[in-house]
Amino acid sequence: MILTVRKPDMIGNTMWQFRHGKVDVSAPIKDEDWLTRYHGRKIDIRPGDAMRCWVRFIYSYDANGRLKGQDIEIERVYEIIYIMDHLPDRLRRNSVSHPLRSGADCATNVRL
Repeated sequence: MILTVRKPDMIGNTMWQFRHGKVDVSAPIKDEDWLTRYHGRKIDIRPGDAMRCWVRFIYSYDANGRLKGQDIEIERVYEIIYIMDHLPDRLRRNSVSHPLRSGADCATNVRL
């Protein structure tokens, strides 16, 4: 699922705010490796950028089988899709995304 970032969590493990199409979504990111890199400033993400993610939907039902609620958790972040206006010129050439590979930082994985 691709989610557009509205408000990232800058300091802790709280809810991020996203947009999916015209729907606002609040969800925690459970990908600890990605969060460690993000909070360690290895990943630059800003409002308006998007994330390609593996998302878990959690549904709760009442005793009659009616849907009571739906929660969303981001289990894994695969890719950041950058908007162009805040990228340095050297990164704007051919692509606006980079895959997040295990053990690698952002700069080495930007497809040019």
